[in-house]
Amino acid sequence: MKLLSNRKLLRVLQYLPIAIILIFTVVLNFFIVKDNKVKVNILVESVRTDVIGTQKQKIKSNIDQLYQQINHEKMLVEQIAREKLRFRVDTAISIANGLLLENQDKPIAEVKQLIIDALRPIRFDGGRGYFYISTLDGMNVMHPISPELENTSILNRMDSRGNYYIQHKKEELNNKGEAFNHYWYIKPGNGGEEFAKVSFDRKLGAFNWYIGSGEYVLDIEEGVQQQVLGMLSSINMDDDGYIFVFDLEGDAKLINQKVITDHSIDVYKVNDELGKLLFNATEKKGFLLYNNKLVEGANLLGPKISYFRVIDGWDWVIGTGFHTNRVSAFIKEKEKMLVTQGNEDLLKLLGLTLPFSLILTFLTVIVGRRVYRHFVTLEGQVIDDFERLKLSRNEMQYMAKYDQLTDLPNRMQLTENIEKLIALSKLQNKKAAIVFVDLDDFKHINDQYGHAAGDQLLKQIGQRFESILGNHDCVSRFGGDEFIFCFSMLDNLEGAKCKVRQIQTLFMTPFLLGGAAVATKCSIGVSIYPDHGTNSEELISKADIVLYKSKEEQKGDVMFYNADINQQVQYNTLLENQLNQAVKRNEISVVYQPQINTETQEIESVEALCRWHNPELGIVSPLEFIPVAERIGVIHDIGDYVFHLACRDTLALMSNGENAIGVSINISPKQLARLDFEQRVMTIVQESGIDIDRVTLEITENIFIDDLATVSPVLQRLRAQGFGISLDDFGTGYSSLNYLNNLPISEIKIDRSFVDKLLNNKQSDTLVKAIIAIGSSCQMKVVAEGVETLAQHEKLKEYHCDLLQGYYFDKPLNIDDLIKRYADKQILVS
Repeated sequence: MKLLSNRKLLRVLQYLPIAIILIFTVVLNFFIVKDNKVKVNILVESVRTDVIGTQKQKIKSNIDQLYQQINHEKMLVEQIAREKLRFRVDTAISIANGLLLENQDKPIAEVKQLIIDALRPIRFDGGRGYFYISTLDGMNVMHPISPELENTSILNRMDSRGNYYIQHKKEELNNKGEAFNHYWYIKPGNGGEEFAKVSFDRKLGAFNWYIGSGEYVLDIEEGVQQQVLGMLSSINMDDDGYIFVFDLEGDAKLINQKVITDHSIDVYKVNDELGKLLFNATEKKGFLLYNNKLVEGANLLGPKISYFRVIDGWDWVIGTGFHTNRVSAFIKEKEKMLVTQGNEDLLKLLGLTLPFSLILTFLTVIVGRRVYRHFVTLEGQVIDDFERLKLSRNEMQYMAKYDQLTDLPNRMQLTENIEKLIALSKLQNKKAAIVFVDLDDFKHINDQYGHAAGDQLLKQIGQRFESILGNHDCVSRFGGDEFIFCFSMLDNLEGAKCKVRQIQTLFMTPFLLGGAAVATKCSIGVSIYPDHGTNSEELISKADIVLYKSKEEQKGDVMFYNADINQQVQYNTLLENQLNQAVKRNEISVVYQPQINTETQEIESVEALCRWHNPELGIVSPLEFIPVAERIGVIHDIGDYVFHLACRDTLALMSNGENAIGVSINISPKQLARLDFEQRVMTIVQESGIDIDRVTLEITENIFIDDLATVSPVLQRLRAQGFGISLDDFGTGYSSLNYLNNLPISEIKIDRSFVDKLLNNKQSDTLVKAIIAIGSSCQMKVVAEGVETLAQHEKLKEYHCDLLQGYYFDKPLNIDDLIKRYADKQILVS
């Protein structure tokens, strides 16, 4: 009996594990199948959400960008109106002045009538525009549209809102000679409705008249709207998408790239569902889901998702969208692929569990469980280690090729991307553009808002840059605040220009940094494959060259590479390199041009002129190298050298004493702005031994001194020490009299341009006499430059100009020739 029981127990022990394993296998497979189905459904729904979300974000981005562009155009309406009116009235004034000039011998009444007859029939803007004439006393002289107003007082006329707009413009005309005026007026043909109107008037001083013209802002605005609709109609969207525009009353403006001008389509009647959705919308922008009935056959594509925005002021609704059927087809294909993949994974898993179950049937329950637990533990550890290793490898690869701040490709990845796109363009016989972008004043933003804000700005810029990339384009953060685009598969240069305009458009919208709206711009340099190079390194280098050339000339500008620029850059680089060593290599010299006293005909002073002769560049004009010296900072070394040499040579020409020959030395505004300038010149004068009152500091009048308040005290102290202060090129700038009033000037120099025209230009003659008179009344010496003829000499002597300088007397001389000719001051100048 006991043996039987043992056998039964053995049988139980033999088959029980099998039964347990079979049950376990069935249950396990059930849950595996169920879990697989759940995962597939989650993945399908995730794909659906991602695809629709991506499409929605895409159409939203397109409409938001167009919204910004339209608002910009809308803001320009009044500016356009002002420019048109000013041009027209200026034309009328020119006509009137021309008639005045041509008919000076005729009676005033006849000339007035000629002007009225000339302007009365002129019409513009489809016949609605005209000119009118009134006196400043308020008497209407001519009104082509309302002749009954002529010869009547309009001074107390009011617009439709009770404003005395004639009186307002009279005050502006008396003060400024011209006036823009805004008022409200009933527009003919609009049922008595009032509209804003703007006018421009300008005085015609000869008759105490003013001539003007007006324009309804609405007419200008309608023109701008038509331009905007034309622009929108040319935009092609993906697949069956298009931009639609209609007003809040339902009147269609643009449907399916067709501009509607005849009010023939009422959107709300054609598609009442869309009208109801818009009517119930709580905001002036958003997404709508509806059946599209505006385009024939569109209902076959299923419901449509559109994004819209309302243009305030114009009461326009602008939007675009996509049909869900097109998205659904893509999602179904993706769903089919995911289901197939899930089934394959399930079969693989089931194929593993069945052999495992058979193996377990040959093991004891205890051993099987221990082995199973141990196996699972080891398997989990191996998988975790492998995943960590894989993750680390991916992270290292990403860090090696992508910028950590912006997530854009870095410089290493950029070269690889550009070479691929160049190869693609070469295969298709297309062009490619390398666009080097550098942010303007990024350091200023860092300093003002902090480095965290600067990092945030770079992130936002990177995101905007990615938004304009096409299928065959790439962008990379090159370093710091520099980015590089590669736009491939371009047909021509105009394609590259279009891409550049897209980049510039991105900077029209301010960036939000910590709650602050920050506006910035960028400078851009562009090189073209294959015109400017055939590899990435060469193209990037040339784009970099024109980028910094662009920043030199005008920040925020665009420059395309060409051979002339490259040659100029190479020359400028050579010039800078050579100029840095010019003083050390004794390449800088000084020549002196005599200044002759008009009364005694004797030399009274000389002007020290800087010259540079370089072995590679030859003789370089001061007009060329002085600005470079100021820019690279060597102007102080050159200035000190010239100042020291001029003092030493002048002392060699004539010792200190009464009536000793003086010297004028040109001083750069950069030198004046230096904090230790005063100390430097005093030290040089003391070291050379020349009397201070023999030295005149010559500042150029036509170079704007940035900080007059800082420079003035320095010049005051130097003048008090005994230096003369000369104002060069007097009369050529816009601050001549201001400098005389604020700076301790002891001498003014008449610019050679006035002397050149002295004998044949009445205006130059008058200006020269006026400058001499100013100098005389202010107890200042007056020096005339560029005297080259006897007639000029005699005329300036007649006007009592103090000193004369020019080739008529002598050319600039080196110190040896100067000493030979003028060591004895008593030698008269012939």
